[in-house]
Amino acid sequence: LGAAAAPLMLPYLDPGLRPAKGEVFRAELMAEVIADLSSPAVTDELIRMAEEGSGLARVNALTAMTGTPEPGRVTGPLKRIASSGGAVGLPAEFGAAIREAAFSTLAILGTTEGIDFIKAKVADPNAAVAAAALAALKAAPVETSAGVVLQLLTTPAAPGLALELVAFYDQHSE
Repeated sequence: LGAAAAPLMLPYLDPGLRPAKGEVFRAELMAEVIADLSSPAVTDELIRMAEEGSGLARVNALTAMTGTPEPGRVTGPLKRIASSGGAVGLPAEFGAAIREAAFSTLAILGTTEGIDFIKAKVADPNAAVAAAALAALKAAPVETSAGVVLQLLTTPAAPGLALELVAFYDQHSE
């Protein structure tokens, strides 16, 4: 069936309210499969799930979006989710995971608009937003991100982002 099967897999992105480890694993695997299928037929539902689903469904929908053939359509919603933390209506512990997944998806998709957004958020006064943006930059091509990271090193925020800076330089040792 190929990409035509992707819509049939969408319900499995949500492992439920109190999932067992196996159910969480299955949902994460489904997200990767949907990303690999790269079907435009699931874009609208992935956006809806990323904005309104359960915490794990949101993270899985964001992961599935990494394979979208329509990066321009998802960039706006991804920016909204990354800015807000995407955990409206959910327990606070989901906020960081959802924000990180949104930033990571923007970096993987690599649209100019998305990369520029991430670069701007590296200097965000909210440390959690800045850390998530910096962590996502390691997935972006180094030529688009090295300058912003070098500039960040000269700011007072740099010591608070030490782990993310080390991870970036570990990924881009050149």
